[in-house]
Amino acid sequence: MEWGHAREFHYDYRRPYPEYGRCVALRRVWFGEARSADERLGLAKRMGLQGVAVWKLGFEDPKMWNKARAVATSITPDPAKVTISAPSNASAGDVISVDARATVKGVPIGNYSVTLQKRVPGRSWTEVDGAPTDSTGRVSFDTTINRTLDYRVKVAPDWDWAQSYSPSTRVRVS
Repeated sequence: MEWGHAREFHYDYRRPYPEYGRCVALRRVWFGEARSADERLGLAKRMGLQGVAVWKLGFEDPKMWNKARAVATSITPDPAKVTISAPSNASAGDVISVDARATVKGVPIGNYSVTLQKRVPGRSWTEVDGAPTDSTGRVSFDTTINRTLDYRVKVAPDWDWAQSYSPSTRVRVS
């Protein structure tokens, strides 16, 4: 977050549009809070304005929410597509490789930390390790296996995609 020259807080983010090639749009989101409201009120006073308008949640036209919901839904980030592969069988004590690739709308999610998770079939997921993807969205985890386990890869949310998981894959230990 930055306190910009307009005396409002804002943040920037990029959104890729792979359907148009390598197009990436830079977006800036502005938002007000007490300090920026003080700045606006001070400016109104210095300029000799006869009044100010303040918008407060809860006092807006209720019909506005249908339009706001439609806009919010249209800009909700897409989930990442995460593929995973691992051997289907291993021996106790083997070091196996669990490989994954993450993309959003066909564009690799490069240089982004993802998490390998495991579980005993039917139990809760636990984190095993984290590692960054390479520029092609690929990552590989080496892990020692001692019993039959399910694995999946988690991609945490970012401005350009929603939190996502790969399908799980089972490695059976004989």
